[in-house]
Amino acid sequence: MLFNEAKALHTAAKKANQSQAKLHDLVAERLKDGEISTRIADPILAESAFFLQRLENLEKVWA
Repeated sequence: MLFNEAKALHTAAKKANQSQAKLHDLVAERLKDGEISTRIADPILAESAFFLQRLENLEKVWA
């Protein structure tokens, strides 16, 4: 029972981490291409990096 819950939480954390990484990469790519300004992208990338780290840790906890 608990094993199944842990497995489900691990899967959810992994999927969330992958989705957040895609968003992070997309913003970084748009910044690199000059489509968005540094003033807009920097706070977004900082928050995104924070959430990526948290999701990575959650994924490890539930592994």
